[in-house]
Amino acid sequence: RWSLRAVKGFVAKISEDLTHAIGAVSIAYSQLDYALHAAITSLAGLTEETGLAVTTHIAFPVKMGILRSLIDLKLEDGEVRTELLALVDRAADGNARRNGIIHDSWAVRNDGAEFRVATKARGKLSMTSTEATAAAVLADATFIRSTSLDLIDFLRDSGLARRAAQTP
Repeated sequence: RWSLRAVKGFVAKISEDLTHAIGAVSIAYSQLDYALHAAITSLAGLTEETGLAVTTHIAFPVKMGILRSLIDLKLEDGEVRTELLALVDRAADGNARRNGIIHDSWAVRNDGAEFRVATKARGKLSMTSTEATAAAVLADATFIRSTSLDLIDFLRDSGLARRAAQTP
C-alpha cells in the first residue's frame, strides 16, 4: 500500500512556482464560475442582480444541471445550442481539472520531484500519485480561463447575453 508516510524524504513544501500555478487555477475557476452565472442569468432572463442572488451559493454540479435544463428549454436545435453545449462540456472538464488540483495533496520527493496524491474513498480507499509540474498546472489554469472567456464571448456574440432582463 502506498502512503505519504512511506515515502522516504517526503517534504510537504512545494515550490513557489507550483504554489503560484495552483493559485492561477483558483482564479481561473472563479472566472469560470462567473461565466456559468452569466449563462444561467441570460438563458433564464434574469437581471444581473437576481442572477447573482440565485447562483452565488449553488454548487458547480447543480449549476451545470440548471444550465443544461435551460439550454434544453430555451434553445432549439442548431448551431447556437451545439456550440453552447460544447462550452458547457469544456466547463465540466475544467471543473474536473480544478478539483484534482485543488483537492489533491501535494508533496516533494527527496529527489526534488513534485507530485500530487489523489485519495478516493468511494467503496474502497485508494491513493494514486502523479508527478506534477508548475507548467502542467498552468496549462490547466489556461484551459479553465480560456473556457470562461470563450463562454462569455459566446454569450455576447450569439446575442444570448441580451436575453437577460433589463429591469428587476
